[in-house]
Amino acid sequence: KRVDPSVYKIGCSQAMKNKWVEMGKLLVSRK
Repeated sequence: KRVDPSVYKIGCSQAMKNKWVEMGKLLVSRK
């Protein structure tokens, strides 16, 4: 099944955002 490039791009940006949020939580909780 082919994925639409725009949908793939949106998914990637969402994944990146989630990753940064998780990293931010770790940094904050480490203090």
